[in-house]
Amino acid sequence: MNKIPIVIEETTWIGRKNEPVTVGIPFPKGFLFNASGMSLFNHKNKAIPLQTKILANWPDKSFKWLLLDFQANIKANSNTKYYLKKSSKKNQNEKISISRKEDSVFINTNKTIFDISIKKFNLLNKTIDDFKIILTDKKGIEYFPKINKFYIETKGDLRTTLCFEGKFESKKTGKLLDFIARLSFFLNSSLVKLQSTVKNTRAAKHEKGFWDLGDSGSVLFKDLSIKIKTKDNCKVLWKDKIKNIYTSSDNVKIYQDSSGGKNWKSSNHVNRNNRVMNSFKGYKLFENNKLIKRGERAEPIIKLKSKNLLSVSIKDFWQNFPKALEANRDGIVIRLFPKQYNDLYELQGGEQKTHTIFIDFDGNDLDWIQDPLLVRSSPEYYSKTKVIPYLTPLNKNDKKYQELINKAIEDKNSFFEKREIIDEYGWRHFGEVYADHEAVHQKGLVSHYNNQYDVIYGAILQYLKSGNQKWFRIANELANHVVDIDIYYTQKDKWAYNGGMFWHTFHYMDAATCTHRSFSRYRIKKMSEFSYGIGGGPANEHNYATGLIFHYFLSGDILSKEAVISLANWVINMDDGSKSKLGLINNKPTGKASCSGSFYYHGPGRGSGNSINVLMDGFELTKNKKYLLKAEELIRRCIHPKEDITKNNLEDVEHRWFYLVFLQALGRFLDLKLELNQKDYIYYYARESLIHYTKWMLNNEVPYKDILHKVDIPTETWPAHDIRKSNIFDYAYKYSPENLSKKFAEKSKYFFKRCINDISTFKTKTLVRPLAIIMNFSVMHNYFKKNPERIEYDRKNINFGKPKTFKPQGYYFYKLRDFINKLKNMVL
Repeated sequence: MNKIPIVIEETTWIGRKNEPVTVGIPFPKGFLFNASGMSLFNHKNKAIPLQTKILANWPDKSFKWLLLDFQANIKANSNTKYYLKKSSKKNQNEKISISRKEDSVFINTNKTIFDISIKKFNLLNKTIDDFKIILTDKKGIEYFPKINKFYIETKGDLRTTLCFEGKFESKKTGKLLDFIARLSFFLNSSLVKLQSTVKNTRAAKHEKGFWDLGDSGSVLFKDLSIKIKTKDNCKVLWKDKIKNIYTSSDNVKIYQDSSGGKNWKSSNHVNRNNRVMNSFKGYKLFENNKLIKRGERAEPIIKLKSKNLLSVSIKDFWQNFPKALEANRDGIVIRLFPKQYNDLYELQGGEQKTHTIFIDFDGNDLDWIQDPLLVRSSPEYYSKTKVIPYLTPLNKNDKKYQELINKAIEDKNSFFEKREIIDEYGWRHFGEVYADHEAVHQKGLVSHYNNQYDVIYGAILQYLKSGNQKWFRIANELANHVVDIDIYYTQKDKWAYNGGMFWHTFHYMDAATCTHRSFSRYRIKKMSEFSYGIGGGPANEHNYATGLIFHYFLSGDILSKEAVISLANWVINMDDGSKSKLGLINNKPTGKASCSGSFYYHGPGRGSGNSINVLMDGFELTKNKKYLLKAEELIRRCIHPKEDITKNNLEDVEHRWFYLVFLQALGRFLDLKLELNQKDYIYYYARESLIHYTKWMLNNEVPYKDILHKVDIPTETWPAHDIRKSNIFDYAYKYSPENLSKKFAEKSKYFFKRCINDISTFKTKTLVRPLAIIMNFSVMHNYFKKNPERIEYDRKNINFGKPKTFKPQGYYFYKLRDFINKLKNMVL
């Protein structure tokens, strides 16, 4: 492997000059042990400055993922290739310098010197006289950042990132919300990237199990703005659209009230009173306080011009409405939550929101920030590295099922177009995938997918397989949404909830005021109306982190990394009996990490399978053995190589289909143990359990379309799940003795073919849920067609003991409670 291709594509009309790029690139095992041994060359074979950071290692300590920072040049609507090579040739004499004096940090980019207060979070330079972030509550009281923690998150020659953690505080009333800000600076550039996160770490009260807006754990506020005051009297230049020319003014305000789409007043945007408060369609533009223009979707840039220049823009401005940019001759106001909106903002307990703002202190154009360069390697290279298991590049043989998958990014069926149906925009919703499969019988039903079946990972797989940028756009925007809105950022609630992920919206019911928290009092009046686990707070059966870990590897986004760790810790904490109310009496595991469908079922299931997957993600990210040990514990709890499978009643398709999720996780676990070169007791335990169950499948499993009469709602999603069976037979083929492997391989082909053929017979084949399943699990079969990979079956005479029935903490208490409730219902 002499050189690694780095593909740069410019798909808009904007030529790029020295645009900062951050991208993760993987490496094969054993290829690279020294990051400084890699150099980057442009298309003219000229070495260009490169900054690297290790994101993950292989077990032999070679680099698995490396984060690259460099600056790229490319003409509009063109593509070029750079190359990574093992080389000592460098072209990097300049670098960013950092110094500190008392409570200030000074960043010298060789273009501009910045002075940052580490107590007040004040960003100053030769252009700026004052820089303030102000949070205003519902009573008009102003809160300012108080920094509790400051650190240099990335110290590099080309990019340096500072991180500030603190709280918005008022002398009158104390703390209102938490605050995290990341400031990134770039060599030979006056550009600053500000990633600002506001967070409510309080717990939601969720009385009676309802998670609606208006919860007493929420925080209401009126405005959150950044105010920049310049040293000089300035001329204001503005444009409301990227392609427009600048207009000169003394005073301008651009305010986006709604998405500007045809369904801008969708009930998706209801507030705590179940009312939509959007005032008008799109945005309004004011000069000298006089309305001069109305429009639909603004992408504004404002410049201030005097002796020096200053330009400002917000990433995804209209998509994250409400938003406002204002300027006069004295400065700029960046309103992330603008006071102009006809309501208070509500940040729910455990909810956060992140915005990205770009400020250029030389007044350079910021047109590019809405479509920054998306840099990647080639599908062939990604496949060779094997960092993505079973990945193969697209080929002609993929045509039939790839045409189905591509509906997610093409024409009227694309995920992008589906956003318009319920106006899946606004600061809380943008990036979310519309759960249109829930609305088949109720047009326009508001339902959120909340990353079910890990759409993030499925989109990343398709991106690396094809190189199509649209796939990464889906993954990136959804990851940003999931990280902010779908994860419960508190440590003040039950351990079964803290740090967990919320379920998708309750099946076939409008979200109403629960937004992305599953369970609304407006739609369900009694707790008895819902089945276990769906609604009522975060629960183990909806926990997906694999997409987030690869989002981090590809982008370097720390928020995705922190989310993965939060979800992995949640699995451990929810199962820790010492943390529950019954812990003083009995500290046995609660079983909340392993139950599926029912508190009492702890066999192979979706809950346990997802828990094991997330624990493996946590281990991959941190190499902390506690995650792997917990995964092993759950495997031993839920499956046994010698158990009587009939006791699990797997023929009950409606209530036991999810054992497939567990077996897929078991196959992944075997791959991980093989990668770690750990053929120990638990490796053989898992292997024999997988083979035991797959032999049962060989004789008992049939395509779901043939038995749709056995399920309550016979949808297209059932045949989509057949692709899981194909994956399991592929895993079994890989790890089984030769006398079984051929049978398993044939069954894998059969179920894959039936899955694609059967799902294609449904008019609803392009709904989100079936596409999500096919996106995730279609890669494996194609790999085994080309690479019939098998691990030599080494027989071991190991005594695995007898299967034991797991009874979680509180088992008899809940049995008694259920019996009493049953008696009450009989009396009523």
